Amino acid sequence: MQKNLIKTAIFLCTLLVGAATGIISPAQAQNVPPVYSVRIKCQPSIATIAQGAWADFGCDIENRGNGVLDPAKRFALSYHLLNDKGAVLRWDNQRFGLPAPVAPGAHAKVAVRLLSTNFPGQGSYQAQFDVVYEGVAWFGSSAAANVQTVPVVVAPFVAPSVAPISPTELAHPTLSQLQSSNPNFGLLWWHIAKSLEFTHSQFKIGDKEFSGFVAGGGYPQVWIRDCNTTFHAARWFYGSASLDGCVLAHLARQRADGYVFDWVDARGGADKNTVETDQETSLVQLASAVVRATGDRAPYANRAALGKLLEQLDAALGYVWHDKRDPSTGLVIGAHTIDWGDVEMHDGAKHPVTHTGVNTVWTVDIYDQSMFVLAANALADLYTRAGNPTQAHLWRNRGIEIQGKTRKILWSDARGYFVMHKHITPYSHAFEEDDLFPMGGNAVAIEAGIATAAMARRIVNVAIERQALYGVSTVSGVLLPPYAANTYKHALVREPWHYQNGGQWDWFGARLILQMYRLGMSDLATAKLDEIARKVSANQGIYEWETRTGQPRGSSYYAGAAGVLARALVEGYFGIEVAGKEVNIISRVRGLHEEISLRQLANYKTVGYKYERDDEKRRVSLTVRLGGLALNRLAVKIPKGYGAVQSVGVNGRKTQHFEMTKVGDDDFVSLLRLTGASPQRIDINFFATTALR
Repeated sequence: MQKNLIKTAIFLCTLLVGAATGIISPAQAQNVPPVYSVRIKCQPSIATIAQGAWADFGCDIENRGNGVLDPAKRFALSYHLLNDKGAVLRWDNQRFGLPAPVAPGAHAKVAVRLLSTNFPGQGSYQAQFDVVYEGVAWFGSSAAANVQTVPVVVAPFVAPSVAPISPTELAHPTLSQLQSSNPNFGLLWWHIAKSLEFTHSQFKIGDKEFSGFVAGGGYPQVWIRDCNTTFHAARWFYGSASLDGCVLAHLARQRADGYVFDWVDARGGADKNTVETDQETSLVQLASAVVRATGDRAPYANRAALGKLLEQLDAALGYVWHDKRDPSTGLVIGAHTIDWGDVEMHDGAKHPVTHTGVNTVWTVDIYDQSMFVLAANALADLYTRAGNPTQAHLWRNRGIEIQGKTRKILWSDARGYFVMHKHITPYSHAFEEDDLFPMGGNAVAIEAGIATAAMARRIVNVAIERQALYGVSTVSGVLLPPYAANTYKHALVREPWHYQNGGQWDWFGARLILQMYRLGMSDLATAKLDEIARKVSANQGIYEWETRTGQPRGSSYYAGAAGVLARALVEGYFGIEVAGKEVNIISRVRGLHEEISLRQLANYKTVGYKYERDDEKRRVSLTVRLGGLALNRLAVKIPKGYGAVQSVGVNGRKTQHFEMTKVGDDDFVSLLRLTGASPQRIDINFFATTALR
């Protein structure tokens, strides 16, 4: 009896010591619950972060307990945000994933990225690093030895200087850059580049390595819908591997029936928000954009390799055509979400709000139809490139079919825009849902050509009117007015003016602005682009979304928005569109001095120009520099107040080969008889010699 008491006392003492030190023998581990204990060591000992930027460093975690720290079981490194006196400002913060399960006695190196946006502002703070077992406990709660505190200094934001582009850089750019009379545009370009730098990622699927872009600061996954727009910025900063990576990674996880996942991640995981129907269409659009822009390189220059890609893309869009259409209307179906959003209306009691299920209310919506038409046309273009006119004709006609049915079913002539959706599942609201203007879907409808030019101008006018009516700081308000409180049950969209329910999303606002430029509404487009650029400057970065007044919310360094903002600047304002070996330049700039120099790393094509305007002499001078590109079209917007163009000079000589053209509200002078050659330099002077209007 006494021996048993002594054994029990020894065992209890061992447990107490083991709990304090984390040292428990394997035999004892079979009889007691796991004891979790770690030693954290982070370098550097102090972190300095400039506002609008971040700090990268590593933390070593030594597992001193007897349990495995398995990331699959939701173990992660995080930190508590303290002020410089040690008082807690925010307990829960960003999680940093363990690279692999950490066995007792083993070490793991964890990559840490501290964002300045996660701190209240400039000043001194402390980041107290701790391991968290999600839903169970923080390790530091049981022993102070389990944490390490790193002092953090957040330094003031210093706006980058945007210097004029040198003649050498204009002719032979080493990086893509621009300089504008509007300083906000130069700063916006800098923030676009920083967003790509932040989100650029290396990851593996199986034994294959890929390079691409995560969606933003709050998303560790590579999302196909975000990659689809990120490309339009990435093409000017990154090479072939990074442009191809998102396409190849999603094709690697594609199902045999063509089904495409929403996202993939570095661990090989994948999932799909099935309430939305834009994954396959996003993949096809992205692949086509990559080939169109950089297709004069391997593997796309090879028809056999292109044919293999086309098989997978055809299967993807075929899945939507055969499995995701409503038989009564012939249109693409999606769940009852907010326009392009991926949060369903139900409360998620029986299944997640991002996945369809027994409560799903099915609709046919303007966004999904527009994405399908864009994808069908993109696939047809690829088939034409591959020398397969039969399949090109098939997909072109399918796009035309959806276009016609969409105009008939979803266009509201009385309202001047496409309504958000029509219910397929019998359902009714206590309010007139069609009065809610879905800006995102309508912007994509203009791009897809579902909206005629007349329809498109009416849509733009509604967007401008609603922005003013509801006091939104930019044209990026995505649903005006939003749904009333509690129409949607999920916390993210339950209240109006929040997230997809009326928040500002430049991810779609910039798409609308690009279409304004193409409609000949360039003065309005530039004013609206400037509103966004000023908002980005004030927020010191590109965010997933903002409040009605422009306060940043959601993911920082949002790459999808960076892509469409880059497109609005490059293709809209500067008017440069590069496709393969050709370039169109339709300059719509409005400053006295504007410069842009672009380098596409995937195929080493370059283009740039310097624009100078002298209002006293009523003279516009344009110096164009090309590298490996043929100039297909050249037009320059005539500044307001100038008279009719009387004289045009090319490389110091007058030419009669020009014409005056008008697109919407914009007047252009266009150079004729372009040879299609690839000159390294073109100097053009446009003179307006008649009286000012």
